[in-house]
Amino acid sequence: MQDIETDHNIKLSKRKNTGNPFHSLVIKVFAAMFFIITSISFFASAAGVAFMSEEGFYAGAVVSLAESGLLDNWMSEDARDVFESYLYWDLQPDITENKSSSLQYYEKKYADTNTNFLFQILDQDRNVVLSNSTETISTMPEKHEYTRTYFTLNGAIFLYYGDGEYYDDGNGYYYVLGDKIYALNNVSASYIEDETDIKENAISVSDLQVKEYTMYFTLADPVSANDKYTFLSKIYDSAYQYRYQMIFICLITLVVSVLLFVYLMCAAGHRRQSDEVRPNLQDKIPYDIYIGVIAGLSTLVVLLTGEIIEYASLSSLLVSGMLVLLCTAVLMFLFLALCMTTASRLKIGKMYRNTAVFVCIRVFCRITKAAFHGLIKIFRMLPHYWKSVLLFGIIALCNLFLTIGIVDGGSSFAVLLWLLLHVLVLTLLCIYSAQMYELKKGIEKIAAGDTEYKIPTNSMFYSVKHCSDKLNCIGDGITNAV
Repeated sequence: MQDIETDHNIKLSKRKNTGNPFHSLVIKVFAAMFFIITSISFFASAAGVAFMSEEGFYAGAVVSLAESGLLDNWMSEDARDVFESYLYWDLQPDITENKSSSLQYYEKKYADTNTNFLFQILDQDRNVVLSNSTETISTMPEKHEYTRTYFTLNGAIFLYYGDGEYYDDGNGYYYVLGDKIYALNNVSASYIEDETDIKENAISVSDLQVKEYTMYFTLADPVSANDKYTFLSKIYDSAYQYRYQMIFICLITLVVSVLLFVYLMCAAGHRRQSDEVRPNLQDKIPYDIYIGVIAGLSTLVVLLTGEIIEYASLSSLLVSGMLVLLCTAVLMFLFLALCMTTASRLKIGKMYRNTAVFVCIRVFCRITKAAFHGLIKIFRMLPHYWKSVLLFGIIALCNLFLTIGIVDGGSSFAVLLWLLLHVLVLTLLCIYSAQMYELKKGIEKIAAGDTEYKIPTNSMFYSVKHCSDKLNCIGDGITNAV
């Protein structure tokens, strides 16, 4: 029995010496790192599951990549480029400068072997004007539609932006108003403000004849050409292939993140050598200031993440993704730091005391209390020095009136009275100081044992004379007692 107790005591002694290993700083650092990683993984997988649910990956109603809406911005950019550049050069007269080289460039760029962006452009009579596909795209269910209007001016083709717009063919300005095209007679367009100016300064040169063109475009299925759509298509297909694995990853990372978070909250404030909760450096910072700093840094990181996402492009997609992950990790770190210091403060207790607001309120209360007691003391002592207060008020009032007279009128008499008043005050202060010196001298004499010493009270102020008489009486009383 004694051996068992001895072994138990030895184990307890070793545990006290080594401490609790779960409170080790190294373990807490690794737990925090894994929490950040698993949290980011959870949010990423949860976002992926939500996206795939919306796209119908789990319901069997999967749409094609072209119909998903993910490529709307890229496809719209290509559609505008085809309309405003490719079609523009195709419609220009053959004598137009640079037409041949421009057409060769766009024919190569939008050849079906170089791009997965397929399009057909039809005129008002539904005739195919320009196309890079042998299929009829207008009948496809996943097609997109885009319409543009052109008109001819002096043999050149212009994109029609609507009524009331200016156009420049290189030789002069033209203005479209209603169904007429007006030449501005070499007048700058900045001088034209309304229709009256048009009629006075412009000449109708031709009727406006517009032609409307409609583009139908879609994405090749399957994606075969190696272009910017290929990468996103691979991601889209991979997401569908691993859709159920994504749910499993989401659940696992959620469980691990919760367990790590609970451990970190329990270990916050503890040290390996002792189970006692002790504040570290961040726990000593006023809590409200700490929250403000965390909120400010988090706002900056969120704004930076928004800027990265807004200006991300296909060429910098990998770098942008890494920067977004880094910003997310910083946000999770700030969140974890706030939670851990909150847990430590709650364990220590009286968390409100370590706040700047509490310190300010406490200082304000102390100042207010001191001022209140001071006022009470002043009012209690008022019967003893009301004469001094009254004298000071009279002197201050006279000084005020004399100063106003000097400033406003510049009277020499007011200046003289002001000087006399201050000389009088100085004389009274000197006399009072001398009398107080005599009083102090008498107190020292009597305290030294010279009980027969008498303080001279001739010509003293009443209050000083009264004190001096009492001291003289004290001296007489001591002499008689002895």
